[in-house]
Amino acid sequence: MIGQTISRYRLVDWAADSKSLFVSSQSPTGSTLLHVDLNGHATPLWDQRGAWRTWAIAAPNGRKLAIQGMTSSTNVWMIENF
Repeated sequence: MIGQTISRYRLVDWAADSKSLFVSSQSPTGSTLLHVDLNGHATPLWDQRGAWRTWAIAAPNGRKLAIQGMTSSTNVWMIENF
């Protein structure tokens, strides 16, 4: 079951056919985009390690999917005798 590996669901959007959903979820390792049918069967479409959010929306004709992914990186500098 997907609820055992996914810690938080973030965003939900209908697929173009209105028979399934695109669900953004956050897991301990990053963010996963799921395709979920109306019976609750989920298929991971895209897994972005280290990301805190992903999102998708289908084109009206259902042939293309726009996916947004976010990452962040940090860098630490130490200055001595400043």
